[in-house]
Parts: sequence; C-alpha cells; structure tokens
Amino acid sequence: MDFVAAMRAEIAGLEASLRASPDPRAIKLHELQKMLALYEGRQAPEATAIQIAAIEPDRSPKPSNRRTSPERQQALAAAREILREQSLPMKTAEIFKLVEARGIKLGGNDPQNNLSALLHNSDEFLSHGRLGWTVKRKPTVDDEFDDLLVDGRSGNRSNQQENGPSPKTGPAENGGG
Repeated sequence: MDFVAAMRAEIAGLEASLRASPDPRAIKLHELQKMLALYEGRQAPEATAIQIAAIEPDRSPKPSNRRTSPERQQALAAAREILREQSLPMKTAEIFKLVEARGIKLGGNDPQNNLSALLHNSDEFLSHGRLGWTVKRKPTVDDEFDDLLVDGRSGNRSNQQENGPSPKTGPAENGGG
C-alpha cells in the first residue's frame, strides 16, 4: 500500500469512527486531510461539522438523571403552597422561614441557598430578581383578552403615528413651516 492509499484508509476509518461518536480525533482527521491535499497539490478542505464540534466544547445544559429527594419535593410543594397564597413576589429568606416552620429540613452548608437553587431549577417558579419569587401562572382566557386589548390600543397608536401629526402638533408649532 502506498503513502496516499494509507492516508485515505486512515481518513476513512477516522470519519466512520467520528460519525459514531465525535471526539478530538476530528482535529487529527482534519490535519491528515490537509496534509494529503498539500501532498497531492490540491487546496486543503474546510473543517467539517464533525470536526468543528470536536474542537468546540459543548456548552448546552445537561439533563440531570438525579431524582429529587423526598425532602426537596416537600420543600418545593410547601413553597408552591406558600407562594400561591401571595399576590406579590416573596423573598427566598421569607419562603425559607415558612418552609422551616412546617418542619421541612433542607440539607447542605446553606439550606436557604439550597432552597433558592431548587426554586431556580424548577419550571414552576418565576424569579423577579431581588423582589423574590412567584408561582408561574398558566395563561387564562382573560390574559388572552387583555393581550387583544393591548394589541388593539397599540395598533391605534401606530395608526396615529402613520397618519402624521395631530392638528395640535402641526408643522408651525413644531418649529417647521
């Protein structure tokens, strides 16, 4: 087997392996392809998606396979009940005191921060920054009706802007004319 055939066989093997599971060998594959192209007098190929994926780290969040402990489930349920009774956001410290008052203990070096992390990682709660937490509401028919009213009002405002200045703010009053 000559040099070029050996390189092609190496490239084909790496490509097949990388399609199965991308890894840093993609860099080696790309370098081999560039070297072969130079050896044969061709232009070096661009990096493929497989090679780019191997070079760039995956920063997407990884789903956790951990089960939520019974204590954490109890704390989330208590927080949900507490916040449903509130009309305004409630701070984590206040929620934590009420959860503790129900006899629910959270572990960790800082149980209050643990509760904050639980709330943050749950899809049921909405953070309002320093104001605190609320339970996410499910949209209602009234919300959709309110959205229609707001859209209708903004539509009227944009129609006024498209039709030009109102009679009170004509060109003479704006310094034009």
